[in-house]
Formats: sequence, structure tokens, C-alpha cells
Amino acid sequence: MKISDFFSPSVMAFFRFSAIAGLLATTALLINLNHKAFDRVLGQKSKSLWWLFVLFSVVPLLLFLYIFTFLFGRMNLREQGELVLKFFARK
Repeated sequence: MKISDFFSPSVMAFFRFSAIAGLLATTALLINLNHKAFDRVLGQKSKSLWWLFVLFSVVPLLLFLYIFTFLFGRMNLREQGELVLKFFARK
């Protein structure tokens, strides 16, 4: 049973657009706060360790988007779970 089975298509479209707008606003705030903390902790080294900032900023957002596709997309959870297990050589 999917979440999309409980709501009409117009309500699902509203949820999607609201979630995307919220994600963009939250992303801007988190990246700004993360950048300030990153500069405070590393000081002068923060210029040479830019890749670490990108890793700490982008990877959590990509994980959130991956979860978001499960909630609002048409992905098969069992199929994706098997793919993840194969990727990590657990199956």
C-alpha cells in the first residue's frame, strides 16, 4: 500500500511541491549554518578542505531525497532494498 493510495492526485501534488519548497529553504539554511560552523572549526584550513564541506552538506540532502522518493514516488521498496543489499554485498 502506497501513500499515494490514501490521497487524491491534487493533494499529492500539493504535498510534493510543498516538500520541495521546504527542502530548498531548509537546504539554504543548513548549508549556510554548516559553512559558518565549518569556517569556525577549521579556520584557515577550510579553504583547502572545501570537499569536506561539500561532503557534509550534500550527502545528508541526497539521503533525504532518496527517502523522499520512497514516500512520494512510485518506487518498489522491496526491489530497492534488494539493490542496496547487492551493492553492499550482503545478499
